[in-house]
Amino acid sequence: KKLLTPKQKKGNRVCVVGNFFSVQNQIILNEAISYFIIARLRIPSLSLKVVGKIPPSLKSKITKNHDIIFIEDVENLLDEISDCKFGLCPMIQGAGVQNKILDYLSANVIPLSTGNAVSEFGLVDREHYIDLNGEDWMDELARCTHDDSYFSRYIQVNSPIIEAYSLQRGEKNVGKLITTIQD
Repeated sequence: KKLLTPKQKKGNRVCVVGNFFSVQNQIILNEAISYFIIARLRIPSLSLKVVGKIPPSLKSKITKNHDIIFIEDVENLLDEISDCKFGLCPMIQGAGVQNKILDYLSANVIPLSTGNAVSEFGLVDREHYIDLNGEDWMDELARCTHDDSYFSRYIQVNSPIIEAYSLQRGEKNVGKLITTIQD
């Protein structure tokens, strides 16, 4: 499936991904919802999409107070999140944080995260992602929701990072290693 351009994305959707049966991912989800609630006060057009398995008790607790889209049966994660503009990933040790960041980047979704979550990738705040610890992260988020060309610059800058961590590059590196071993 072809990735959606900023103009093709549905409104100002924010996503959070994970297996929410995991306690670590439940913590991430609760943090993400807290950030979402704060952001929605400033940007009422934001909607939240939770992608991944979630315990029924947690789902009913969350939906009591919030209008949230849940996608639990996921065939292809990138297809499910490609309609989103932003991906929430507050830093929690473990819980596949780096994988979530790469998933977001691969789907042309701007990560909303923290510097320590993205540090191993060399990502820069306001260039590759929006740092939730930044003083004016909400201003940056608002600008991206209202200006498709501004949003698009994140996507353009992130393309080389996606290539650097892509499966194809990994396959090439493994192929080179096998050739070296055989020689």
